[in-house]
Amino acid sequence: MALSQNTLDLSLLILCLGGRNLLYALSQCLPLLSLRTLHQHTLFVRIVPTVGCITQNIIQQNIGSLHGMSFLVNKTALEEAAIFLSQSNSIGGLCLIHSPLVDVALNNYHSAFNISHMLMAGRVHFGKEVSVMGVHLFSEDVFYPILVTPMCKSESSEDMEFIFKTTVAAWHASKAEKEIGSAWSYVTDGDTTHHKAGHHTFIQISLLFTSPLYGTLSNLSGLNLLTGEYEIMLDFDCKHALKLLYPDNPQDIPHAIKLINVIISLADIDPMDQCVDIIADVDAIKILVGILHSLLQPFIDIILSLTEQVISLSCFTHLLYTCYQDQQCLLMPNQLYYDL
Repeated sequence: MALSQNTLDLSLLILCLGGRNLLYALSQCLPLLSLRTLHQHTLFVRIVPTVGCITQNIIQQNIGSLHGMSFLVNKTALEEAAIFLSQSNSIGGLCLIHSPLVDVALNNYHSAFNISHMLMAGRVHFGKEVSVMGVHLFSEDVFYPILVTPMCKSESSEDMEFIFKTTVAAWHASKAEKEIGSAWSYVTDGDTTHHKAGHHTFIQISLLFTSPLYGTLSNLSGLNLLTGEYEIMLDFDCKHALKLLYPDNPQDIPHAIKLINVIISLADIDPMDQCVDIIADVDAIKILVGILHSLLQPFIDIILSLTEQVISLSCFTHLLYTCYQDQQCLLMPNQLYYDL
């Protein structure tokens, strides 16, 4: 059987949804790959899900499955349901914050009854979403999860600070820095809780003059030189800013880019009417175009050098700061300004 990408994707989807038994059963009547063939053509990363409190040992086990990196954190929807975790003989799917209130191990019938009673009483909740922390190696276009934990949307910035610090500590305790590379940044999404926790964790320590980066960065006037422990810097997902600019469908990044490019094309308008109000409106549009063009080009123009990218982003930062100082929330919401 010729191996095609569609066959590989379909076989992998069936394995993920129904497990190896469903894959074997369907392969008897459909042209699917066997589990052994899938392992030969796919890199599988085994992740130990979080049950109860987060510990460094769990994160180190997941780091051990990895083969200059950056930490990434994001959230995704989660089906509110309990699952049985055979490797730990326990119940998964309970939220991180409240699961320590009950023993999730299934030792006997009373253990299951106690978990059910706590759920019905509202003292323990199912996770409404799952927070995924992972590692992105700069040499690869792949995301490696190292922590997966359910959340019930009641977590505080202090809880996220603990998670951030624990993942960083586990990374260094596992000796991954020597084998894989040092961590440069911690990238968060647009969640305000993540923002506050990120500031408290990674914008605290002034870059030391003994750092190899100091000689270059200290000459960039106005650049934030505050980092976290191990010189890890706070960063944000650039795609999130584009999502905010196109809120109708935040997942449609190509449409957001297309919309921004259409706005940028408005700079070519030559007002025929010499009305003062119209000229003022066109000038305002051109300022907005300058802001959006400086933001977008470094991410979509592959010809730009690193120096040109930095110049463009610096231009964007200064233009946005100047306009925001003058217009405040009339220009854009505070949240959008912070993310940009």
